[in-house]
Amino acid sequence: MFQKAGASYRILDFVKRNGMWFKVVLIISILVRLYLAIFTEGTYDIDIWGRHIAGINKTGLIGYYNATYGNDGLNNHPPAISSFMVWISYAGGLLHTPFKIIFRLFFTSLDFAVAFYILKILINNPYKYLLTSIYLLSPVTFILSAYHGNTDSSIGLFILAAVYYLSRKKYMLSGFILGLGSWIKWTVFLPAPALFFVIPGIKHRARFVTATAGAFLLGHFLVLLKDPNALINNVAKYGGQMIQTTAGIPVWGNRIFYPDFTLIYSKFFNFPTPELFQKWLQWSLGHNSALIFIVIVAYSWLQRHRRDGIGIGRTVAEVFCILFAITNFWSFQYFAWAAPFWVFLGPVLFLAVAFFTSGYIWLLYSFVCGSYLLLGRWDFIGHPYLPAPVLFFRNASILLFVTCSIYFFYSALSKNITAFLFKRIRH
Repeated sequence: MFQKAGASYRILDFVKRNGMWFKVVLIISILVRLYLAIFTEGTYDIDIWGRHIAGINKTGLIGYYNATYGNDGLNNHPPAISSFMVWISYAGGLLHTPFKIIFRLFFTSLDFAVAFYILKILINNPYKYLLTSIYLLSPVTFILSAYHGNTDSSIGLFILAAVYYLSRKKYMLSGFILGLGSWIKWTVFLPAPALFFVIPGIKHRARFVTATAGAFLLGHFLVLLKDPNALINNVAKYGGQMIQTTAGIPVWGNRIFYPDFTLIYSKFFNFPTPELFQKWLQWSLGHNSALIFIVIVAYSWLQRHRRDGIGIGRTVAEVFCILFAITNFWSFQYFAWAAPFWVFLGPVLFLAVAFFTSGYIWLLYSFVCGSYLLLGRWDFIGHPYLPAPVLFFRNASILLFVTCSIYFFYSALSKNITAFLFKRIRH
């Protein structure tokens, strides 16, 4: 028994050091990403980006915004990233490299910038290299950045960098970086309340907001001057999609449990009636975005006392858990926003979230493209029914986020109420 304990201590001591093992992790991480970016086809999103680029080249950015408004091929991406993707396509032509490769190589390389900031924030954590390694080797991370074919994996980098500089009291730099993230997607502002409430004093908060707004305007003012409706209609109004298979099976969303919720409710409660309860569930579905906003703001305020990098990172991670617990419109690919922050949830919860989300992403993607190595053609439309393992990991992931969110709120409310009562008693 003592020999086993000694071996465990040696292993723990080993992973604390930045030795050869971590360099091997980095090499494996690079090779996996190169394989996915070069040898796989990716999802429909790559073809959609190809159409966006062709349309922008043909009609100009504003013309393309207006041409796609109200269509299935809506360009819901801000001006800066839309133009940047045109440049990536042009660079691919100069280098004689297919767009799908150079596009994904660029965005998956940002995973290592994320790893850099994780190490910076966890600088005093003895297991920072192990936690960073798990992040880099998680399928939910490298599949969404190196395989999927969209810009979502970059959102986490901007938020993480903003958290790091905020924890170092560089409020204007933090706000500016967060504003730069809006050049990719406006959803970078989802965890903004978690950053705003930890800033002490009106003066520093004003600096943060001013810098954020300034960076935002830098990337949007030309289109805002020429045709503000194009941004409002195409970008600001976009709130995700309720994605489901052709057989009507949702790929994400707590709505899959609505019948179960109603059944459980009817067994224990008579008033309000089960019919009224069902109406409440449908109302929540119709006001999903508003509910998410209210809950995120409220929770961020409850956690305003967390002001170090790890504490702010944990609040952001919990905000994303709440988002995925409530949302029926932001689907599986948007795990990419949150993946960098799950390292701050603590080892047990981090491993649980990484395991179930990675299992869901890998099983779903391998099923849809017909290859465990993701070598086949992405055919989501041709797979109307999802197999039991995919459904298990989908359901387990949703229930994990829902359970965690309830616990987060209960814990935060309890601590705030206790602190308030203690303060009143002292006075």
